[in-house]
Amino acid sequence: MRRLPSLCGPLFVLVHAGTAAADAPTTPGYPEPVVQWGTQPGETCADIASALYGSPKYAHLLLRYNRISCGAPLAGGQTLVAPARVTTPPAARLRSMHPDVQTRPAGGAWQPGASGQPLGANHNVQTQDQGRADIEFTDRTRVFLAPHTLVVIFDTAAQTKVSKAVPPRIEVQEGEVRAGLAALRGESVEVAIAGGGHVSARSRDTVVARRGERTTVAVFDGQAGVKSAGKTV
Repeated sequence: MRRLPSLCGPLFVLVHAGTAAADAPTTPGYPEPVVQWGTQPGETCADIASALYGSPKYAHLLLRYNRISCGAPLAGGQTLVAPARVTTPPAARLRSMHPDVQTRPAGGAWQPGASGQPLGANHNVQTQDQGRADIEFTDRTRVFLAPHTLVVIFDTAAQTKVSKAVPPRIEVQEGEVRAGLAALRGESVEVAIAGGGHVSARSRDTVVARRGERTTVAVFDGQAGVKSAGKTV
């Protein structure tokens, strides 16, 4: 098991023997320093975590930037991207916004949002009359909030075990959410709907709108699965 040499110039930061990971600068395109890891046949997430971080208990960190399953040995020949050190970054950040955007941390009070603001687990984001917001998650998935929208951010970066069901990134309480971009990498964006509904979107642009007890889903250039009241569409 060994780290790969850098394949993309300055894109990846490698941590060499004798160099503290804490000294590595943030890798362009990522919110923290990262390294590449080339998998060997039969290697497990626990093996890699032990080599990178000194303990198999940090295997969940490999899920931060990779769509893999840690429940079985990995196939050889894969190139994984992993945090250079053990960290717990915010689940997302408020990438940009227009006026009238309020945020509230778990257990905290509402306050005006700010561009670049980190958003942790159970953080609320609400857009007012003229408010719009662009939220970017750690894996660079982005969602866009229309006016009069309230969402709850779910923390998916620090999970300690693999779930067969992909956890939702946000929950729509009221208003409209646009989700996309992850579909460009063949991935889906998971959106929970207050009251028990769930939308799994694999498209360039998906709009989920909730007004009172009525929820509508519109899909552009792709597809979405909708679960509600025990039924799947």
